[in-house]
Amino acid sequence: MLKRTHRRLLLVLGLLLVTSTLLVAARQRSEEPFLLGGIQVNEPDHERWVRELQRSGLNTVSVTVYAHQGDWNSDHLWFDEDNAAVLDEIRTAHRAGLRVVLILRLALDHAYPANRFLWHGLVMPDTEDQVRSWFEQYGRFALEWARRAEAEGVEVLGVGSELNTLTSTRPLDAVPALEDYYLDPAKQDEYRRSVLAHREALAEHRLWTPGTDGFATLEEYLDAEIGAHRRWAERVVGAGEQPWIAMNRRRELLEGEWRSLIRKVREVYHGPLTYAANFDQYQEVGFWQDLDLLGVNAYFQLRPAPAGPDRSRTVLAAQLETGWAGILGDMNAFRQREGLGELPVIFTELGYTARRGSTVEPWASQGFSLLRLSEGESPPASASATQAGSPEHPAVPPPLPPTRLMVWTDEPEAPLERALALRGLREAERRVAPGMLAGVLWWKLSTLPEHRAIEPFVMILGHGDDPALEELRRLDPEQRDAAWGR
Repeated sequence: MLKRTHRRLLLVLGLLLVTSTLLVAARQRSEEPFLLGGIQVNEPDHERWVRELQRSGLNTVSVTVYAHQGDWNSDHLWFDEDNAAVLDEIRTAHRAGLRVVLILRLALDHAYPANRFLWHGLVMPDTEDQVRSWFEQYGRFALEWARRAEAEGVEVLGVGSELNTLTSTRPLDAVPALEDYYLDPAKQDEYRRSVLAHREALAEHRLWTPGTDGFATLEEYLDAEIGAHRRWAERVVGAGEQPWIAMNRRRELLEGEWRSLIRKVREVYHGPLTYAANFDQYQEVGFWQDLDLLGVNAYFQLRPAPAGPDRSRTVLAAQLETGWAGILGDMNAFRQREGLGELPVIFTELGYTARRGSTVEPWASQGFSLLRLSEGESPPASASATQAGSPEHPAVPPPLPPTRLMVWTDEPEAPLERALALRGLREAERRVAPGMLAGVLWWKLSTLPEHRAIEPFVMILGHGDDPALEELRRLDPEQRDAAWGR
């Protein structure tokens, strides 16, 4: 009887201990500040920069350092160990009482011809030996800055950003969608003909990509673009009837390299770690369990392309909130499905231009996009008859789906749209996934109005004419119900 009573007492004490631990952890989590701020454009005065950040009701400086990549399919990697400006910004922010998120990024050098029409998310060394060599060099970069982050008291460290191909480590049973699209001649022909259907509208726009001097004709531009993407996909996928088998072996290698790198970083840096996944790829990352925050560069599409001027602010606001509700619901479901529990989410990048349609394809701040027409919408007059065709005549290409060309820099100024996008995020999170977000970092912020000419996403601090700044500030749970200036 005494033994049974003793066991019950131990059980009760154990339950009390577990409950107490959970309550303490929950209280600590709720007491952690919401990381709200962003990254600067090119501030000449760090003191002024952090002062305006504080005055705007923000509490976090996002800082970045870059490693540089030669050919996209090589292990040619280098970084500058001397970056006094970054350290000065970190120290200035801390003196002002601000928090710092340091994110490691990779810049693909477009002086290398092989990199034309590609971006850093497509980097993938050719061989397993090159992959190991790449991680050895990237690891030196990460450890160098992990040590500095520890010495400077950096609050959060991001071990990488938008390395889509290198961080897609979940097993495959088919060729991934992007690679399949680039390797499909019919889909590439459809893309080519769809763009050429708008040749008149594109005639006055310079056809340029980093690493080139431009192209004489639209056909020349498209041939170069499609060829670059096809060559990338051929190298990444490889040969064979079931190429995903070899791709899965490589993915196992990649996951092991990332887990090893994260363990080594934790030996020298003792704060929270994250990785900044691209919005369309975070569910392919297989090592979230090893991190403390699920980082997402959140350039999600929130609505379809507008057929004309947005006639109703109320309708637009509802569209954007609905878009966010679906995105946050998917994100929360992913956390539960993958056993990530309450792993907090931080938007390591969020940004929109101040032009109409900025929430349609937020990543496409410049250049042009081809958008499928919404139901009932008529093709624009600029689309030529080459969009027509007849399936009864094999010599004639099949008909193209009607599209509308959006040249983003030609769209009118509409700063309210991004403000409503931020309001929609706030309302959707409160309704769908309360408490899931641990922070939002805007890409980009500046104290200098002239930066509008060089940075399409920029939000200017200290001038009071951008409705998005008020909505950004109100993402902080402690400030979201407060009026500006109170």
